[in-house]
Amino acid sequence: TGTNYANYALLIDALYRQTAPHGLKLTAATNPWTQEIPVAATNQMDWVNVMCYDFHYANNSTYEAAIDGLIQWSDYGVEKHKLLMGTPFYGRSGTSWSDTQSKTYGAFVNEYLALHGTLPPATTDVFVDANGKTWYVNGVWTIQRKMAFVRDNGYGGAMIWELGQDYWNGSNQYTAQSLLPVINSMLRPPAWLVTSPGATY
Repeated sequence: TGTNYANYALLIDALYRQTAPHGLKLTAATNPWTQEIPVAATNQMDWVNVMCYDFHYANNSTYEAAIDGLIQWSDYGVEKHKLLMGTPFYGRSGTSWSDTQSKTYGAFVNEYLALHGTLPPATTDVFVDANGKTWYVNGVWTIQRKMAFVRDNGYGGAMIWELGQDYWNGSNQYTAQSLLPVINSMLRPPAWLVTSPGATY
C-alpha cells in the first residue's frame, strides 16, 4: 500500500525499459487475493502469474478457489489475456498452517500405484497414504476443469509450480496420469487449426 504500491509501479516501468528492447518477457507471480500491482503497470507486463494455490493448509487448490483467484484479478482491471492461472503440481496435508506438509504429484501417483497395484483414476484428488494420512492434490480431472475455464473465458494460460513435480513412468515418459500433457491438450490449439495473429486460447 501507499509508497510501496507506487514504488512497485516504478520498478516495473524501470524493468520494462531495460527488458523490452531485448525482447524479454516481464512477469510477476502474485497473490490471488491481494492486488499489489497498480493496474496501469500491468500494461507493461506480458503476464501476471496468479498463484492459485496454497489457499488452505490441506485442500490447497480447489477448482472454486482457483477460479476466484483469477476473477479477482480480472475484476481488479487486469486484461484477461495477461492473467495466467497458477497450477500446483503438488499436494498438501495437515490440520493447520503450522503442521502442513507438501508432496509432489509424482510421489502421489507412485504411492497410489504401490498401495493399489494400479494407477489412480483421473478423478482422484484425495490420496490416503500407507499411514492413513489424507493428502489433497489436483488430479487429471481437476486440471482439465481448471484449464477449460481458462480457455473458455479468455484468460492467458497457465503457470505451473513446478514441472519437475509431475509424474513420469519408469521410462521417464509422460502417461495418461501426467499433468503437463493435460494442460497442453486443453490450452494449445490443434496443429491443423489456422489462427489469426493475436488469437488466444
